[in-house]
Amino acid sequence: MSFVERRVRSKNYLIYVHTETMPKTVFETYIRKVLKEDGRYGINASTMMAIDNMLVGKFEDLVKEADKARTLSGKQDTLSSRDVAAAVKLQGDDGALANAGSKAVAKYSSATGAKAKGDQSARAGLKFPVGTIHRYLKEGINGVNHNKADRVAATAAVFMAAVLEALCKNTLVTSTVHAQGDNRKRTALQD
Repeated sequence: MSFVERRVRSKNYLIYVHTETMPKTVFETYIRKVLKEDGRYGINASTMMAIDNMLVGKFEDLVKEADKARTLSGKQDTLSSRDVAAAVKLQGDDGALANAGSKAVAKYSSATGAKAKGDQSARAGLKFPVGTIHRYLKEGINGVNHNKADRVAATAAVFMAAVLEALCKNTLVTSTVHAQGDNRKRTALQD
């Protein structure tokens, strides 16, 4: 844990207090957006970090598998949504994740004219950040890049964002059902 010096006014003089800060999470903002769709349940910090770590781990696994699928298909330069779809299927996930990705890519591709305004996430109808995930696909998270492709297609980022959002929704729905069964308003790590 890192410590931050914070100025606190005590009576007529300033004192400096060391406070612990939570480690920065990658998808916290977007997990909260997905959680807000229901609006009845909250989430504690340790559960937020656990879900974030799960999503980052899944992202890295999918990037490794997509890179393998890209090289096996004979394409040497561009990572596409087909490679990400193959990675999702190779990971053994249910069809709901691949279906969510396909729907988001179709919506993103059909957005033209007035619908094309706004950011990529809005065009695909997603809460998760397509542009940020595109950057992560190119550069990696925290400097660790598992993708060896020279280029990344825009639809690959849309598909990956949709898969991560669907996985986050599934996890949050399951944990809120457990919390509801225990008559709690906040989901905890045990759920």
